[in-house]
Amino acid sequence: MSRPAARARPRDDRMAAEVARLASQVARLVEVVEARLPAPEPVEDDDDAGDVSVAEAARLAGRSTQTLRRWCDDFGVGKYSDAAGCYLVCRAKLRAHLVGRYGAARLPAGLRHP
Repeated sequence: MSRPAARARPRDDRMAAEVARLASQVARLVEVVEARLPAPEPVEDDDDAGDVSVAEAARLAGRSTQTLRRWCDDFGVGKYSDAAGCYLVCRAKLRAHLVGRYGAARLPAGLRHP
């Protein structure tokens, strides 16, 4: 003898409705927060734009060389150069990443525009 199909319990229905309500609230909150975030500041190319070593970029950004290598892979601030045999970090991309992530006010002195 087969068992009859299980019917949804009222408690399950209430939980599903609550989850849907909370998801809607979260979506609205995300929209509000995103609307209040400042737009990323454009990066101006200047004379100091160009590629620097990971060690120099780490010094300029106040971060470790491991962090800079990860940022090269994850955020595209630089790339591995087969010709040079090492990572090269683009100063302009590093500056743009730091401004986008932390804001222009927290940009390290070595990467600020004169």
